[in-house]
Amino acid sequence: MEIGKERAGAGAREDGLGRRRSVDVETIFGDIKRNWGFRRFLLRGLEKVDHEMRMVAMGHNTRKMAYALGV
Repeated sequence: MEIGKERAGAGAREDGLGRRRSVDVETIFGDIKRNWGFRRFLLRGLEKVDHEMRMVAMGHNTRKMAYALGV
């Protein structure tokens, strides 16, 4: 019984950080989809999609930095 209890709580974080991270990530993708209209990738292939997503993420982070700096 003790082993089952240990495993059940092994993935849970006591500080609630895991739950907060999932909400943060969902917010970012929701913002990109709704505000930017990014619904699908234009390129095909895992490497090209990875590059395209990195470009979208850089744009998102640049916009966040501009707002934080008041530009």
